[in-house]
Amino acid sequence: MKVLCLGEPVLRLSPRPPLMLHQTDQLSMAFAGSEVTVAKSLALQGDDVALASVVSSNTLGERSLMELRRFGVDVSRVQRADCRLGVYYVERGGTVRPDRVLYDRDGTAMRDVGRDDFDWDGLLNGVGSFYFSGVVASITSTLGDVVEDALVASKGRGIRTFCDLNFRRGMITPAAARELWGRLLPYVDVVCGSDEDYVGIWEREGFEGDGDQCAAAADRLMTANGIQSLAMNRRDVDAGGLLSVRGMLLSEKGLFRSRSRDVAPMEQSGCGDAFSASIVHGLLNRWDAQHTLDYAVAHAAYKATVEGELSWADEATIERIVTGDARGSIIR
Repeated sequence: MKVLCLGEPVLRLSPRPPLMLHQTDQLSMAFAGSEVTVAKSLALQGDDVALASVVSSNTLGERSLMELRRFGVDVSRVQRADCRLGVYYVERGGTVRPDRVLYDRDGTAMRDVGRDDFDWDGLLNGVGSFYFSGVVASITSTLGDVVEDALVASKGRGIRTFCDLNFRRGMITPAAARELWGRLLPYVDVVCGSDEDYVGIWEREGFEGDGDQCAAAADRLMTANGIQSLAMNRRDVDAGGLLSVRGMLLSEKGLFRSRSRDVAPMEQSGCGDAFSASIVHGLLNRWDAQHTLDYAVAHAAYKATVEGELSWADEATIERIVTGDARGSIIR
C-alpha cells in the first residue's frame, strides 16, 4: 500500500564549504524539505510513495516536482498555485562553528492554504500509511489544523500514521509545540525524533540523556497518547569532530537500543530524515524491532558521510552497513 507524505518542497541554497554566506558569491542549488526528503528516501528503499502538497506553478516549482518524479514519487496529489517556492540557506560549520540554517518561507503556497484546500477522502484513497513531520505542522497554525484533519481522516480509515517531531525553534516555541503535539499525538501510531526534539518540546519531562530516565519519559508519552512505537536517535560530536550515532526504539514488545556508529561526518543535515524513513520502512515491512532500529541508525550514520539532505542509499546499501560488509573499503 502507498505511503502518503504531507510536506512542502523547498529550494536549498548553500555556499561551498567551508565558506560562509557573507564570504561567497556562489550558491549551490538543490530541492529538499524534510517530508520531501523522507519521500525520496522511502522510494529509494523500494516503497510506494506519494506526496500531498501545494507547490508553486513557476519554473522552480515544476523543477521540484521533476526531482520527485525522478525518484519515483507519485506527485498526482500535488496542487499548483501562483506563488513563490520557499527557500532556505544552509551554511556548513566545523568543530567550534555549528551549521547554520536561515529560512525564507513567507509567501509560499503552503503558508496560505486553508483546511478546505485538502480533500482527504480523495487524497487518502489507496493509501496504507500517512507520514508528516513537525516542520509542515509548524509552518502556520492552519497547517497544524490541516495535519490534524489528515490524521483524523487516516485513523477513521484504518491508515497507519507516522511522524517525525522535527522541532525547529526558529519556527515554533516549545510551549506552542507542546500544545500542537498535544492535539496531534493521540492520532499518531509511530513517533520518531532526535533527542533534541524530545528535550526541546518536553523540556522538563526527563528526556535528557538516553538512560533509564529517558526510556521512562518515552513510556509515559506513549501511554498518555496511545502511541504504538517511539523511536529516538541521538547524535554526538567529540572534540575531534567524530560523529557518534545511536538510537532507541520503544514498543509494546519492549525497549530496544542500538550500538553506536562512529563516522567522520560530511554533513549532518538529513540524518534525522534518514533515521525516520528507515524506521517507517522497517515497520512497513514487518521487520523485528531490533533490526528496524539497527537499520535506521546505520542509515543515519551513512547519511552523515554524504553531502546534502539525501543519503541516496537503497536498502541493500544500508543492509551492508548493518551486517558489517561496508567499512570504507572499495566495492569492486
